[in-house]
Amino acid sequence: MKPLFWSLYVCLILTFPVQAQTGSSPSQTNSDQSATMLETIQVVSVVVGVVISVLGFAATQFNQARVRRNEAAKPFLELRQKYYLEAVQAAAVLSNLEEHTPDEIAKARKRFRELYVGELSLVESREVELRMVKLAEAIDPELGNLTSGQDAALKLARALRNSLIKSWGVDKSIVDNSDK
Repeated sequence: MKPLFWSLYVCLILTFPVQAQTGSSPSQTNSDQSATMLETIQVVSVVVGVVISVLGFAATQFNQARVRRNEAAKPFLELRQKYYLEAVQAAAVLSNLEEHTPDEIAKARKRFRELYVGELSLVESREVELRMVKLAEAIDPELGNLTSGQDAALKLARALRNSLIKSWGVDKSIVDNSDK
């Protein structure tokens, strides 16, 4: 805003210089000043119009870029939502063993393990990753000791996540949306 103010100030100074006393009549000086003032108002109006147009264009470009980023993130976020829902469902069964059949518990344990070392690692935020580790320690302590195959699958999922983030152009703030 300051550059605009100074531009207008300089424009006014150049337009209305201190006039030397000449032999011209006061009415002629007044009409010259009125004409000069009208010209200045026209110039200032054009300058203000251009500035407003440029600011409007910049705001539009910023909003379009934000929309494009959100669209790029959409497949990632949909996949994340799907796996988060599955993780919550498995965690609900595994944290309430007395209310479920052995078959339900076995299926939930299997799905939790799959999500833990594979699919969920593809899309989870850092905070969710930490919470999954804590939950695994509480409900399935054996899972903390990954086999070499599980460890390799976990590392592969994380590498794939980084690749997807780059190729889809997903903003890192969307990927790791923790409240820290």
